[in-house]
Amino acid sequence: MKRSGLKPCRLALLVNMLLWCTPTGAQTPGRELHWDALDVEARLNGDGILDVVERHAMVFTGDWNGGERVFDVRPRQKLEFLGLERMDARTGSLHSLQEASVPNDVDEFTWSDRRTLRWRSRLPSDPLFANTRLTYVLRYRLSGVLLKEDSQYLLDHDFAFPKRPGPIVRFTLKLDFDPAWQPPGDSQNQYTAGPLESGQSFVLKIPLGYSASDEPAAIDTQRPTEIVAAVTVILGGLALLLLIFLQRERSLGRFAPVDTTGVDSAWIENHILSHPAEVVGATWDGRVSTSEVVALIARMTAEGKLESMVEAEDSMRLRLKVGREELRAHERSLVDGLFFSQRTETSTKEIQLHYKGRGFDPATVIRPELQKLVAKVLPSGRERVGRLAGLTLFAAGAVLLLWTAFSDPVSAGAAIAIGIFSLILGSILQIPGWLFRSRPDWGPTAATLLLLPAVFVSAGIAAFLWLYAGTGADDAVLKAALAAADSRRERLERPA
Repeated sequence: MKRSGLKPCRLALLVNMLLWCTPTGAQTPGRELHWDALDVEARLNGDGILDVVERHAMVFTGDWNGGERVFDVRPRQKLEFLGLERMDARTGSLHSLQEASVPNDVDEFTWSDRRTLRWRSRLPSDPLFANTRLTYVLRYRLSGVLLKEDSQYLLDHDFAFPKRPGPIVRFTLKLDFDPAWQPPGDSQNQYTAGPLESGQSFVLKIPLGYSASDEPAAIDTQRPTEIVAAVTVILGGLALLLLIFLQRERSLGRFAPVDTTGVDSAWIENHILSHPAEVVGATWDGRVSTSEVVALIARMTAEGKLESMVEAEDSMRLRLKVGREELRAHERSLVDGLFFSQRTETSTKEIQLHYKGRGFDPATVIRPELQKLVAKVLPSGRERVGRLAGLTLFAAGAVLLLWTAFSDPVSAGAAIAIGIFSLILGSILQIPGWLFRSRPDWGPTAATLLLLPAVFVSAGIAAFLWLYAGTGADDAVLKAALAAADSRRERLERPA
């Protein structure tokens, strides 16, 4: 009788596919975490800083090793962590948790990054949690929860963190204000909600008046004049330079479609082979390098001006067959360099010995005269673009950084770091331009694609200035970099 059903290999393939289709966010069977309650007490102080106390009643089931609180610290906000405590279930007393680089013991905590707080509640050798209720109290201060426009303020804050693995059954919030703040008459200070599923928030937006004379900590939605000017110059200057570049390239015929009609052996003979090989090479890529030197020596050898022979595996001998007065300018420059002291024979070893300690670059020797020949080959008005404008702008930026370091010694380290980073980034961004200049057949599509890195960098700098500079968030960026470099900050391993 024929057996029905799937073959073992097909069954294994099906099971594997089903495992891959399982949502990655799903909890392992028998492993569950939820909040019986999240009770929040918050007070907006007269200085605009929010003092918060969170009481987390967490229920663990399975092989959890502890809890986690992910703070949604938005740009231009600052978090000041004050402490973490565990509440004794029988007495209600609070026990402070201790910070550790790696929380190997119960009641230790660490920061896996500047936004993620993790603490240990169970050792690997301990029994698994079975509907175990643990209560933790978090205390912290947060600035940047207020938005300011002219003289008006708006409290804009999420009092329930959405990045959590389970739901909150019951959420309560008690919100108090310093007498300096005047909330609307219909506002309340007690809020309840629930259940809040994983990923769900509790956001309050409350307009506020302010009666004190001191300026509270708030995010001004109106950017400072210097920031607006800087961003305008960066983006406006970028747009202007791009327009100038595209217009110039179009006027030079770089964007005209390549028409190969009439390009045959006769055309190549008249327009390309009529010029020396080294001139053609330098005209094509705009550079005089080793390739042009090799082409020059090969051509002069073929024309009988030079004679070459191999002396050994790593040495070649050259003999000058004509008078120096018969040579072209760049040919004469090369011959005078290779056949020094008016000699008519030379070799690789003799050249190395003669220029020992000084060095000898044949490409540098022939470059001035060869570039004159290249200029004659190029049509009028189609000279290559120089680097003076770019170097001038870069030098101006370097001077401003040096002035910043001199006038504000505290910022000297950051100014030097920015200078080094800019130098490296500027060198990398030279590559797309070099690629485009080395290929005269590339048109507007290639130009647009190769301009994208510069556009992205400029837009990123403008965004950084707009969102961070002068608001205090740059301190947070620095702290994040230091935290990432600190080897003591290691992630708390969690069971899969």
